Amino acid sequence: MKRQKKPYLPYGKEQAICTTGTRWNLRLCAWISERRKKMLSQIAVGWNEIEPVFTSNVALRRPFILVGRHGTCKTTTARALSRIYGEDGFRFYDATKDDLISIAGIPIPEKLAEGNLEFSCHDRSIWNAKVIVVDELTRANKENQNLWLEILEEKSCFGKSLNYECFIATMNPESYASTFILDEALLDRFYAVIPVPELQKGTTAGTFQEVIEMSLNRKKNHLDMEEIGKVIQKTRDVYRRLLDDTKLASAIKAYVSNLMEVLLSQVDSYVSPRKIIQLFEEICGIASYHLVLLEKETRDKDCLEMAAKAALTYTLSIPLKIKPELLMQLHENLKPFLLEGLLSELDKVRIEISKLDGIDSLLGYFEGNTERIVSHLPFDEVEGMLVRLNEAVNNRDLRLLRLLEILSKIDGHEEQKRSIKGKMILYLINKLEDIVGYIENKGICSEEDVRAREKLEEFAGAIRKMPLPQEIVRFMFSEDVADEDKTIAFILERETGKGQRSIESVKGG
Repeated sequence: MKRQKKPYLPYGKEQAICTTGTRWNLRLCAWISERRKKMLSQIAVGWNEIEPVFTSNVALRRPFILVGRHGTCKTTTARALSRIYGEDGFRFYDATKDDLISIAGIPIPEKLAEGNLEFSCHDRSIWNAKVIVVDELTRANKENQNLWLEILEEKSCFGKSLNYECFIATMNPESYASTFILDEALLDRFYAVIPVPELQKGTTAGTFQEVIEMSLNRKKNHLDMEEIGKVIQKTRDVYRRLLDDTKLASAIKAYVSNLMEVLLSQVDSYVSPRKIIQLFEEICGIASYHLVLLEKETRDKDCLEMAAKAALTYTLSIPLKIKPELLMQLHENLKPFLLEGLLSELDKVRIEISKLDGIDSLLGYFEGNTERIVSHLPFDEVEGMLVRLNEAVNNRDLRLLRLLEILSKIDGHEEQKRSIKGKMILYLINKLEDIVGYIENKGICSEEDVRAREKLEEFAGAIRKMPLPQEIVRFMFSEDVADEDKTIAFILERETGKGQRSIESVKGG
């Protein structure tokens, strides 16, 4: 039976943080939730899903878009974050109303006469801004939207450098009336498009009470912005270390490159080279946030997987309208590139087996990787694979020879290895006789038949003399055999303890 893939869970749900179903994971999720109470959860209710991508982009000074209806705490959250950089660093602009004068100020005539472009600053000018929020971006016409291209692309205005730390645009859903389509060139400058929770149908009374209490706390300035500031700085530090890890950075590059090659062969959407670079940087950034929150080293496969799924969602799926199911399937197929150097041999073998399709491919894989499989997979999984192969190979199927070949490669003195081998020999012993008879009745018509017959006789002789663990000897003389066979089994157990006997010696008395 082909191993079923785990269902894709929406990113950010606590179940998606780690594999569900284990006590350790439940403790981890509870611990993460507790840590998040000191983060965005003290500013906005229900933002746990988007906190990793939101916080990592703030930390790494990347522009992003928040999408949501009015009153969903978009501007409030940005305003609260601005306190990390000082009380006077917040700038709020309405994309439908503000122009270059309200953004930059009025040019100073005397400086213009001298050949210099300088502006008379006012309390809303952009020059000393640390956190910039551009509201209602999709309600602005194309001309007003394009005012922000230079500010985003070059981090400058009229060629003069800007020093902002955070750039957030907000927009309403496309279903809102009087909205314009966002200019593609402008959209391409944003690293992520993040839908915010709207707390509508299904939201509990307890959650709404939390919303009220949080609003009161903000008004009373009961926010631990120092803790958020520390996480932002740590995320920057970890991000630099991650990029310095050449092997890890190369693995992420290989994952992104291969994913984009396959993706572009399956969709008609235009994906700019800039967006491909953003995807790489988003994976690194979101992974850095998770590493900080979980207090782990830079090489952690769970953090990388969570980051990759989030980046695919917010950097490709939502802004470019690419189906998330396609992206998640590509992620599963190309995950080995991402986790190169982080996977254990057990992980690698399981991933390779999960991609096999059909008995022939499984048989071929087992033939070429017997030692790896037996050395790394749990013995119950090895036995399960062999039983599956045995059940699929009928008594007149020459693939039985290949299965016998596999058994001959399972060497070692470990009790579990001998147990697996012994059980499989018992499963196959009758088939062996049938296939010998099949070849005899068929007649030897080719060199292949000659080789098959010789190999069968070789296996038959080897099996009859093969040492078996005592538990297999006992299994051979189960309750449904003759009393004299039970007596033989009893004598063997008494005389040899946990020793071994061959099939030939057992049947010969």
